[in-house]
Amino acid sequence: VFSAPLPGPPAPYERTQDGGNFGGALVKDKLFFFLDAEHTNQNLFAPVVTTAPFTSFIGGSNSPFRETDYDARLDWQFKGVRMFYRFSYFDSLAVATGGAVGYQPYEDKNYTRTHVIGADFTSPGGFTHSFRFEYLKFINNLGDSVRGSGLPFANYPVSINLFSFGLLTGPNFLAPQQTYQTDRQIKYDGSKILGPHILRYGFGYNRLRGGGLFSFSEITANVIPIGSSGEVATAAGLPGGAGNPLNYPLDTVTLGNGEFCDTEIPAFGAPCSGTPPDNRIGAYLGDSWKFRPNLTISYGLRYVRDTGRADSDLPEIQELNTLLPGLKLGDRVNQPNTNLGPQLGVAWDPSKNGRMVIRAGIGMFYENAIWNNAEFDRPERLPNGAFLANPDACFDDSSQPVPFPSGGVFVGGNPTFGDNICGSLIGATLGPKAGNCNGLTTAVCIANFQTAYQTASRAQGAAAPNPDYIPTLISSGSPIFLGPLAPGYKTPYSIQMNAGIQRELRPGMVLSVDYLRNVNLH
Repeated sequence: VFSAPLPGPPAPYERTQDGGNFGGALVKDKLFFFLDAEHTNQNLFAPVVTTAPFTSFIGGSNSPFRETDYDARLDWQFKGVRMFYRFSYFDSLAVATGGAVGYQPYEDKNYTRTHVIGADFTSPGGFTHSFRFEYLKFINNLGDSVRGSGLPFANYPVSINLFSFGLLTGPNFLAPQQTYQTDRQIKYDGSKILGPHILRYGFGYNRLRGGGLFSFSEITANVIPIGSSGEVATAAGLPGGAGNPLNYPLDTVTLGNGEFCDTEIPAFGAPCSGTPPDNRIGAYLGDSWKFRPNLTISYGLRYVRDTGRADSDLPEIQELNTLLPGLKLGDRVNQPNTNLGPQLGVAWDPSKNGRMVIRAGIGMFYENAIWNNAEFDRPERLPNGAFLANPDACFDDSSQPVPFPSGGVFVGGNPTFGDNICGSLIGATLGPKAGNCNGLTTAVCIANFQTAYQTASRAQGAAAPNPDYIPTLISSGSPIFLGPLAPGYKTPYSIQMNAGIQRELRPGMVLSVDYLRNVNLH
């Protein structure tokens, strides 16, 4: 699977797509149906090109991709009302390779199901009405595809990171992982003609939930050897010399605590790892005014409010304000409540004959912060819980203290991990100074230590003190890495501008020139 001649392996690729659709009337002029199905089948060999001294590992791995799409729609017309129901299903399965760097592929599965019901009708007085109801659920699963394969060091006790040489081995730190999202929406749009004005208005409400279970580096600890920046290590007594990554001494060891939670919020049947519910409210009012027969002015205002995207439900961190007085970094994160987006546009026919039109518009549009910002920010603000802790047992060739949740067991000089582990060769057999690791290889010693660490973490669970809680880090003198959400958080927004000219040069021939600019202000 992974052997090939220099300078690199071939990368065969094939892709096939098939599908079809079928539709028609079930009841003439009243009831209609439509069905559609598509499937993609792709096979790819993802090459891995390593550099000296690891050129013997040049090769690659298979990276198949499968995708299926189904759509079904039913339309019904009666007494001036048009209704429809649509169901969409999407799934994909890929063996992702992380950009074809190293031998750490993982299985990536995605599922999305969407139900939509809609109704459109008019009422006396020239009012139009449009209602939409939607339910969407998205599921993503990441699983390991290294263990049991024929890839280099697939079943070795640790994952080895020699990124600068193009060589990464063992299970990917991202797997296992599950992500869930749901969206429940109700939306209304209406309009009314009043002389030269067309009023448009509407509102919408979304109940958005997110969550998932993540356990980074759960399967194996990740190790970075000395030499990963380009030096070549010399090792005696082990085969392969500098071309064998097991002959390199440890520089960094990153553990996974085996916990699957990154927040304390229950969601999707799990007792933890949910995001705060996001209640999205949107409303707008606009007018299209035919100011002159050849000049139309459109203007409007939109309001949007999202909750649950800024961890604004959590209290302030007074200890942080005491440490850094005047900066107010420990204040409660702001919840934006006044997001108003004005819009303005014009359409002008200077010749008044319909052969040319000049259009221009400008508007403010709000986006939203991704859920990951709140998820990765939240654990630092919670005093209890073992949230995806990934401590370094070795860093820069030195032992680092790793507190056990059950109390007081640390790396370096204790019988669980022992002395002289950091800096020892990954594949070498350890001696008596290694404590319980005497007679084991360095890699097996690390794997045993991670197992003990995970056992202690799971025994304590949500009751364990959070080692990454900001006041805890402050009191211990540890480095503080603040999350992405500052107290003055504002919803991201941009100003969008466009202008264009259309000119009929002769019947059937039209010249168009357009300009668009987007400025992100936050």
